[in-house]
Amino acid sequence: MNSNEGNMMSVKSRFCKTLSEVKEKEMLAFIKAIENKKYRKASESLESLFAMQELGMDICPRA
Repeated sequence: MNSNEGNMMSVKSRFCKTLSEVKEKEMLAFIKAIENKKYRKASESLESLFAMQELGMDICPRA
């Protein structure tokens, strides 16, 4: 593996970790919105989660 491939793997790893953390926070926001009967916010959180899933599918194996 050359240095460019190594750098790309490092960037991919950091991206996937960050995406996972953001998805976790958004999932908690979704749950909280449902508990507080703020369904518009819940809908927005769900849309964000779906978009993040789509974004990560090709890049992160378990995103």
